Amino acid sequence: MFSSTAPPKITIITVCRNCRDDIASTLDSVLGQDYADLEYIIADGLSTDGTVDVIKERAAQDERIRYISEADDGIYDAMNKAARMATGDFLQFINVGDHLHSTDTLSAIVSAICSHDSDIYYGDSVFEEVLGGKKKTVVRRYPRYCSWGLYYCLGDCINHQAIIAARKCFGDRTFDTSFKVGADRDWMIRMKKMGMRWHSLGFPVVRYRIDEDSFSVKYQDEFFREVDVQTRRYFPVYGILIGKTLEKIRSGKLSSKLLHTISNATIFKQ
Repeated sequence: MFSSTAPPKITIITVCRNCRDDIASTLDSVLGQDYADLEYIIADGLSTDGTVDVIKERAAQDERIRYISEADDGIYDAMNKAARMATGDFLQFINVGDHLHSTDTLSAIVSAICSHDSDIYYGDSVFEEVLGGKKKTVVRRYPRYCSWGLYYCLGDCINHQAIIAARKCFGDRTFDTSFKVGADRDWMIRMKKMGMRWHSLGFPVVRYRIDEDSFSVKYQDEFFREVDVQTRRYFPVYGILIGKTLEKIRSGKLSSKLLHTISNATIFKQ
């Protein structure tokens, strides 16, 4: 359980560049939380479309906002900078255009922090998928097996926006910037191997949208290349064998669906 007599201070971090049309709703989602002890850090990458003007205006109205606007070497470099600025006991990264699930999300997370002795807490994600002209709402659940080493060995990871972690999990080089797409996944594996204690919240934490312009969709091939690098680095023996086998299984629609069904009904059953 959180050892302090006072409830924890929460730092929310958003990195952005040229996102004037999306930043306001994310600001509203974070600042509209009913949990009081909150700081919101925004790391802007020298936007030229008026994004910084929106941030400045809101910062003048709300002292919980801290921001920088400077050049960076990519999203993970900006996330590292923001993490070093944080003064909260626990940190959470929320992308531009994403939203905390409801106005009491942080209160619910803090309640769990004060009730469980863990370092990393993670919940479910709800996203609107708009791909190929089709639109659907998907709930991605992350039960306790998502903190197992086997889960990462199999090539998966938790949505990073659904994670809130103790400040001790973040250092000067929290995210390995040699990874351009999967540095957050790399961080999760390192936290697991360092013995950090994980707790599944069992409720939705974040809402977001996925379409053809989404980072995870545009750079999906690069993500899987980085997954292969991470597998070789952290699971050098059985990880490569399992990874190659699953790669062949995933390439087929029927075999992929069968794998998902079996894993959820057996070793991954909550």
